[in-house]
Amino acid sequence: MKPLNSMAAEEVERIYGRSAIKLLGPDGKATASWEPVAAVLDWSARPEFWDDQDIILVDYPPLKRLLLEASIREQVRSLAGVETSVVGKLLQALAAQPELAEADLRAAAHQAGEASTTGKTLDALAAKIGGDLKWLSPRVLEKTQLQHEGRTLTFPRWAGEILDKKDRTRFGGTGAVPELTLIEEKATELAEQFFRYQALREHKSPATKPLDLLVIPRPSAGTYAKYSAESFEKGMKPDQTLSPLEANVANTLVEFLQSLPSKEWALPGEDGMFDQKFGLWLGDRSPWLPLGVVIQSDESELSRAGLPLKQVVAFRKSYRDLEDAERAEPGNVPEAVVVAVITAARDLGASLGRYGDSTAMARESRLNRFAPFSKAPMAYALGLALLLASLGTKADLRTAAGKRSAAVYGLGMVGLMAGIALQLYGFLLRSRIARWGPVTTMYETVVWAALATATLGLAIELLWRKKYAALAGSGVALLATLLAENASCLDPSIQAIPLVLRTNRWLVGHVLPIVSSYAAFALAMGFGLLAAGCCLTATYRRSPSCRELAWPLSLGMPLYVLGRFGLDPSYRLSPLSMLDARWLEYASSGVAALGGGLTLVGGFSLLGELANRSPRRACVLGVVLAAAGSAGVVAVATGTVQGPLASALASSDAWLVGLVGGALIVMSRLAVPTREPVARIETLAGFSFRAMQVGVLLLAAGAILGAAWARKVWGGYWRWEPKEVWVLITFLVYLAPLLGRFTGRMSTFGLAASSVVCFMSVLVSWYGVNFALRVGMHNFGFTEGGDGRIVSTCALALLAVVGAAAWRRSRSQS
Repeated sequence: MKPLNSMAAEEVERIYGRSAIKLLGPDGKATASWEPVAAVLDWSARPEFWDDQDIILVDYPPLKRLLLEASIREQVRSLAGVETSVVGKLLQALAAQPELAEADLRAAAHQAGEASTTGKTLDALAAKIGGDLKWLSPRVLEKTQLQHEGRTLTFPRWAGEILDKKDRTRFGGTGAVPELTLIEEKATELAEQFFRYQALREHKSPATKPLDLLVIPRPSAGTYAKYSAESFEKGMKPDQTLSPLEANVANTLVEFLQSLPSKEWALPGEDGMFDQKFGLWLGDRSPWLPLGVVIQSDESELSRAGLPLKQVVAFRKSYRDLEDAERAEPGNVPEAVVVAVITAARDLGASLGRYGDSTAMARESRLNRFAPFSKAPMAYALGLALLLASLGTKADLRTAAGKRSAAVYGLGMVGLMAGIALQLYGFLLRSRIARWGPVTTMYETVVWAALATATLGLAIELLWRKKYAALAGSGVALLATLLAENASCLDPSIQAIPLVLRTNRWLVGHVLPIVSSYAAFALAMGFGLLAAGCCLTATYRRSPSCRELAWPLSLGMPLYVLGRFGLDPSYRLSPLSMLDARWLEYASSGVAALGGGLTLVGGFSLLGELANRSPRRACVLGVVLAAAGSAGVVAVATGTVQGPLASALASSDAWLVGLVGGALIVMSRLAVPTREPVARIETLAGFSFRAMQVGVLLLAAGAILGAAWARKVWGGYWRWEPKEVWVLITFLVYLAPLLGRFTGRMSTFGLAASSVVCFMSVLVSWYGVNFALRVGMHNFGFTEGGDGRIVSTCALALLAVVGAAAWRRSRSQS
């Protein structure tokens, strides 16, 4: 059971991309702001208004261009017919181009006069087809004619064809049907957003996949079972048409039958054991009726299905009064009307005996309002900044500088502990709401890993007081919480979990240690990166020249550019276009990755040398770059900046500015004027060794308990499926440096570097299996979405830091 504000926020997030809607005027400035509950209710009350508002997120520019290009081309032709000869010919030539570009439209607007009607219209069209506007209106998606593969068709029709193709690919084998292209995959995502909006607007949705709000419990008594059998038998007759309630009920029964072996199939009322299973399944998998079914069905039909007539009549009347009040005063419904709907819904649900606990709903509302997981990154960021500021100075309380350093360090520890406290409070609420352990979704695993990393870092810091453990813990926790809050593929909503996970004993005993081991390995990686930073900024007997350090950069940049030419069809040379597209993409990706890695190695080496030669200047420059990058990201995320500037700030270059600034700050604080900081690296390597030990122990414990759980659930301890295999690979990968260190065959730097390199196996086990492979019996962790290119780039950057440290060490010792 979810409170309405949670449900509305999730729906608005899926459709609009943010939890609150800002409507923009022609000048790009916000004209109105709608909270989730008000927006969802107003969609159905005033559909004619919302159909013309840009509220459906289209964040893939090629898809937006495909949707808009035909209509924009037609508008350009219309403008050409009313303009002077010079401008008219220019617009005719522009409309005849095979591909419309934002720059060409803006150039034409300048030629026509930006103050003129034509110039303003062309500027508006350029903003639409460019990256300035990320949203389209439902009416545009419904009515626009797009050109695809030589055909003219509407978006809903094209989306339907793609969904049919996707189903045939999934169920008919990939040999007969080609796989979806990237633009087709993005079109299916957009189609789901569009159809979801339509379902909420009209309170109508496919019976096979209800998209409307689920607010009324489904009856579970014998009356409903009888009605299910009657609806199913009616649907089997070719000359019968099912009502919305009958279609929903019949499809629910079909879904239950598909979950059973065919020999157990029956109809409700024919077998007592079947009826018992059906009732349990309804309570677990389909406990709610869509709002539209309750509102639009006949009252007598709802009564035949088992819903109490008196309460149904009261609820339907109160909801119609709510819609009337919303139409009369949009966004300003009297409180008494809202209270009447809530009371009627609770009375109807209570009469069915299956309405949610108000205490649990109050907890979820509190969780949504306070948002502890959203506040945790701010606490971790504050702690990280203060701990960095205290690095490199001794907390000698006999001097004023020492007292300041101790105070800054103490405040940094407070920031770290505040982040931990916020996450603990969030998990306490989530666990009490869901009544299960805190690692049932991919979102929860990422947030739990952040908490475990910060907690382990705090524990090591309290034991040794070296600042590095708190620094690494807060840094890794900050990155993990930012990822959890901003990655669209990680769904933060609280959902029902699969039956196989519904045992807290095994859930806590198996999944929790596995995810906690990933957190320990992430902390070890943090120590390894700090050790690499010390090597990058250390003062050696021989100071390498910038020309020496830049050698990988000079080799990597041409390779990277060559790989990008091969990946981008618009820039491919004609001989490359004749090669097989798939093999060309693989080869180009490899060349681009090699070039990008070498470029990063050279770049990090130069940044380390800069931090070594002038730590203060490097720190100042890093602060400026980090502040500029962060301000740009925040401005775009909050909608403060619109137009071309927003597109520039949202680009990967703007993100790179912030990352380079952060790296410069860290390296400037790690820089020391003495020779190679052997003591620092040994300390960090020792911490990394301990964190890897903890991770290996947790991973082994989780795997052993998981095998015992598998024996109970699946009948065998081990099945050699991808998830199990990669847990074993991760265990062996981390065991190697531990044994190497124990036997004395691995150097201090080698141990620190291995903590970063070995983390690549965690990325495959954690991300690759759940997002990329998605095969095996551990399918409860599989998630659609995610961008493998971003993950690969991050992995390459992590390896490049270690490579740069090794490169600078080798140049300094040669």
